[in-house]
Amino acid sequence: MTAAGVSFAPISSAAYADPRANPYSCYQYLDGYRQLLIESAHQRPLVRMWDQNHNFIGQVAQEISVNAEEIYADTGAAEVLIRKDNWLSEQLLYNRMPIQDLHLTIDPMPTLRSWQTRWGGKVSNITAQRDQQGLHTVKIDAVHNREHLKHILAGANPLFPPEFQFPEMWVFPWNCATALTYSLWINLARQFEPFLVVPTNIANPLEWLGISVSNINPLSWPIQPQYVNPYTDQSRFEVFASRWSDFHTTSEAILADAGCIWRAYVWILGEDSGSPHPDLVDVLTNQPDLLDDLNAGSSLINGYGELLANADNDPTLLGRPNQTSVILAVENKSDITGPFANFTTGFMDAIAVTADDLITDVIIPQYGPDGSEYYVQNNGEGPLVTATPAQFQNWFGLAPKAPWVVFQDGEYSQIVESNLIVNSTTAKTIMVGGKSPSWVNELITFGIRYGLSQISDVIEFLYPTGGPLPEGAEGAFQTVGTPGLDNLYQGEFDNTVLPFQRYSDPAREIFTGTMGFLEFFQQGSGTAYTIAGVLDLRAGDWKTRPFNNYKTTVRNAAPYIYNYDFTLGDRVGWQMDNVIFVDMVASAKMSWDVNTPVNYSIAIGTDYHLVDPVSKAMMAIAGIWSMFGMVTGSGDMF
Repeated sequence: MTAAGVSFAPISSAAYADPRANPYSCYQYLDGYRQLLIESAHQRPLVRMWDQNHNFIGQVAQEISVNAEEIYADTGAAEVLIRKDNWLSEQLLYNRMPIQDLHLTIDPMPTLRSWQTRWGGKVSNITAQRDQQGLHTVKIDAVHNREHLKHILAGANPLFPPEFQFPEMWVFPWNCATALTYSLWINLARQFEPFLVVPTNIANPLEWLGISVSNINPLSWPIQPQYVNPYTDQSRFEVFASRWSDFHTTSEAILADAGCIWRAYVWILGEDSGSPHPDLVDVLTNQPDLLDDLNAGSSLINGYGELLANADNDPTLLGRPNQTSVILAVENKSDITGPFANFTTGFMDAIAVTADDLITDVIIPQYGPDGSEYYVQNNGEGPLVTATPAQFQNWFGLAPKAPWVVFQDGEYSQIVESNLIVNSTTAKTIMVGGKSPSWVNELITFGIRYGLSQISDVIEFLYPTGGPLPEGAEGAFQTVGTPGLDNLYQGEFDNTVLPFQRYSDPAREIFTGTMGFLEFFQQGSGTAYTIAGVLDLRAGDWKTRPFNNYKTTVRNAAPYIYNYDFTLGDRVGWQMDNVIFVDMVASAKMSWDVNTPVNYSIAIGTDYHLVDPVSKAMMAIAGIWSMFGMVTGSGDMF
């Protein structure tokens, strides 16, 4: 290998320098290897087209421009522009039926191709166009394979046909990655597993046309969930519930709460080494009894006889798909590891975070300089420390660790631009309501109707003479016209007592000044002096609070390399003055054209830190509450 005019040997070779015997040669090797990685990040990506079954069509060459983006919480997109006289144009426009899918892959480093770095997507549109100068071009639009999650439904009971659904909702309480992965697996099984395709499609026999016997083995599915070991999964405990909603929509809230993301990979048979199911490889290689059982039944498992024979030489063979596949993975990006390094971390984290959201942020808030999450002590020369400590997470040993990748500010900084927006408070007093609590209205109704009913009370009367009553006139009589008088009241005085509720933030009253904005009405449940009303007050107080918002964009390979040092969803830090802000890598976009080399635009910063922590805690509690409601047979019982 060579870089910057320096030749150096591979790490595995005998010529690899010993740092004790020849430190300079070792430094020369490491510096050359570093330079090679940096240069490889700027090479022109490999763009390829594939047919509906992901069979290779050809490489896209002489493209006019390419843009491809991957987003952490939604579907990314790509656009490839080629000349009309490109040989692929006829193939894409006319030599196929429109019903047949096309697939696009982009390998950022052609010399280091991997399923972990590959952009893969499905072609959504092909547009032939002619501009004003008479140039004929063909534009290829593609959506990232994460789009599959918007087209896979999480059934209420995926083991039964939709015509018979009991229970009424699918509920899976466990750590986030495990709950989503196994829910996805069972819903993909009803699409691919021969034993489930028929019973779950009794009234839709046309789906039986796609039955394949090889799909008995989940590693033969064209779309596969990445295996997650439930025991070692340390993602936060969540409750996943769905009633025939798509996985993207249903999982969005719990993914954000747990610090996890969906990733969609393309594993290409015959090209990619290693397994896209590392947890499965660990389980298989560490369980010799399980290997023996697999070996005994290998004739029944598609393609496993030969794999097991070679497993001693390459254990990753056991977990490899049997065909080119889209791998849908749930990845934990929270940087939280518990003291036991197993599933108990998720349960402890859920308890600690909920307590922090309900108590720490409300009772004992602490903020660093400029309200940042992390900052550098001693004017930028001290250690990176947490400025907003999560008390309960710290006590449980579950606080997120400081990020390894930190983009420093300076003359040769990797930061392209960064933004810190300081938002001022917009109200001193919050007002909610519109309706009185039901118990207040009921008391008013009872009092008024009771008073009216007294007019109709039975009364005794005597003749004016004071003599005895005539025979047959014993007893008493009602005043004429008074029966049913209490029904005249029909709630005219409802919502007149305790219909509204106000709260003034003491800090804002003291520090905002005399000319600050005074009031804000928070729309919510509409009922004052209830638990819902208090939560509405909290929501209004959070919405009008002073806060800081921050985002940044960085360039690639200066020195941190995307997909090598960090990747989508990782928590990284960046510096503004002496403050280090920390957030997730939200998106990564690569682009180039005939006149411009490859450029990466990496956006850091999400909006999840703007979500009210009390609302997040209430969502977690509501999920558990709903689970108990479904277990008891009534989703609205609680």
